[in-house]
Amino acid sequence: LRDGFVATPMGRRRRFPLITSDNRGHVLNQAMNAPVQALASDMCLVAGTKLNKGLREMRFGRSLFTVHDAIANSAKRKTIDQAVDFLTATMTTPPFAPSFVEFPVDVEIGPDWGSVVSWDEWKKTHAN
Repeated sequence: LRDGFVATPMGRRRRFPLITSDNRGHVLNQAMNAPVQALASDMCLVAGTKLNKGLREMRFGRSLFTVHDAIANSAKRKTIDQAVDFLTATMTTPPFAPSFVEFPVDVEIGPDWGSVVSWDEWKKTHAN
């Protein structure tokens, strides 16, 4: 922050052009959060790109949009099991380099954003 910015592990910079005694605490808080939030955003973007490419290539579905740390995808009902396996494998694999940090994934499924249930719950109610 000494140079008026903080950098993320991927090289993105969050600039703070005006630091005063009145806003110093707020700026320090932002400076501490910015690298973590930007890295999470970068990870979500990389995963979304991989998901969209893989889902389309396998003809399972496609990525629709991101909301904070969630990625909404569509999938064909007949390939839902394979799509969820692919989604889970992609999302739990570190995107930049091997890592000791785990990346847990919560899969939720439903006909629309407001009607989702956990993958486990969905499997119970839609068993063949």
